[in-house]
Formats: sequence, C-alpha cells, structure tokens
Amino acid sequence: MLTTINHDSGRGGIERRQHPRVKFITRVTNTYSGITHYYFSRDISLGGMFLDSHQPYPEGTTLMLEFALEKVDEKIKVDARVVRSIPPDLSDPTRPSGMGLVFENLSEKTRKALMAFLLGRATPDRSLGFNG
Repeated sequence: MLTTINHDSGRGGIERRQHPRVKFITRVTNTYSGITHYYFSRDISLGGMFLDSHQPYPEGTTLMLEFALEKVDEKIKVDARVVRSIPPDLSDPTRPSGMGLVFENLSEKTRKALMAFLLGRATPDRSLGFNG
C-alpha cells in the first residue's frame, strides 16, 4: 500500500521535493573513508531517501549507498548527496534525526528497478505521478 508522506519541511513550510515518497524501512550500508556504516531508511522516492542517524553527515557530503528492494535480485548501489542534515535535538527526543539524500547519476537499470518497486507500492486511489 502506498503511503505518501507529507511533512512540513521545517524551512518555511515549503515542500521542495520533486518526487512523492513512500514509507520504506530497510537496512542501508555506506562505506565512507574506508569504514562501513549501517543505517535504516525511513522513506524512499525516485529522487532519494531519508536515513535515520544520530550522527548525520553535513549537507553536500557524497555517499555510496547499498540496499535491497523487494523482488529485486541484486542490491541497489547508488551515489547520493546529503541535502538535509538533521542532528539530534536533545530538547525533543521524539524529533527524528538523520539525513535527507538525493540520488545522483542513477543508471537506467537502477532507475527502472526503483520505478518498478515504487509502482508496486502504489494503490488504485493514489498515483506516484509518473509513467512506467
């Protein structure tokens, strides 16, 4: 079932995302400076994803991500850039911390796998706004 997630951007309330997101929780790995880090995603779109993290990288940092999608044999490997870094807020522990990422240089194969996955999550009453 598609769950389109709408949040106040926290930056004047203007939503700047180009692609609708769906809730998607999976383990994501990233190797940075020779060290492998593990995260959990919160949501995904054709344009990027959000990763929960207590130590998010600064905006502009480029990462190489690897994660699995349902019904896709090979793991997805994609470059991503941090476009929003949200550090933990000790005064509000319920506020999520992490990184908003935009995918970069998607191969056609990866783009098609993401599209198929996202379309598989769509329901008749909600569209993701793009065609196959």
